[in-house]
Amino acid sequence: MRFAFLISKEHETLPKAEVIACLDALKVRFTEIMHERGLLVFDLHNADFSIAHILAGRLGMTHHILLILGECAHEGDVKKTVAALSEVVDEADIERLLTSLFTTAFSARNASFAVRAMRIGMSRSDKCSSADAERE
Repeated sequence: MRFAFLISKEHETLPKAEVIACLDALKVRFTEIMHERGLLVFDLHNADFSIAHILAGRLGMTHHILLILGECAHEGDVKKTVAALSEVVDEADIERLLTSLFTTAFSARNASFAVRAMRIGMSRSDKCSSADAERE
């Protein structure tokens, strides 16, 4: 599974080292995919979605942990980008993830979830609104 960690930019090396130390302590095998501007992406080879909950309780210099379902380049406007992403992301994967979430994380309490889109590594001049992407 591919996870993104939005890490603190207050220190150059410590947030990444903290993530790696936690993964090592949990004996999770991983491959680093990228690290730039507060974004750290890893493929976690022997972990499932529940690892995010464990890591969230241990990582002090990580703002968000995200499961990456698919990736695509910005296509110039939100509708084109969302259309490109929908071709990459398998609906069955989303259905399995949501089923897993509702039977584990949300089963014991009346909880809800939200889908969020984030602009990462884009300049302000790029015409891509996170809110527009979430609505699409």
